[in-house]
Amino acid sequence: MNATLSVHALQRGIVDHLRYSIGRPSAALTPHFYRATALAVRDRMEDDRVASTQTSLDLGRKVTCYLSAEFLMQDSDAWTRMSILNTARSGKFSSDRAIAEYCDEIWNVQPVTVKVDR
Repeated sequence: MNATLSVHALQRGIVDHLRYSIGRPSAALTPHFYRATALAVRDRMEDDRVASTQTSLDLGRKVTCYLSAEFLMQDSDAWTRMSILNTARSGKFSSDRAIAEYCDEIWNVQPVTVKVDR
């Protein structure tokens, strides 16, 4: 289990936010407890996002950003052009290749052959 997702770590995060972000003692539950809990959960989500982005950067991957489809579709000619170019530039994705690159470039481990008796 990821240490940042443990019950104890989340409880500690809530108490820390009550004290340091909100400036209330941990006994001050309502309404400050909800805000402290939201902040502690947000911290963990942000940690996961940063770790995921770092992994992509370590592997030399491009970071993809989200744009609202409603905004992009206002100009149908531009939308069509972007869709075609995006598809043409996307390249081939293989999870096997991505895992192999991660093992080789990040973990520096070699594959192991396992015999399975059938």
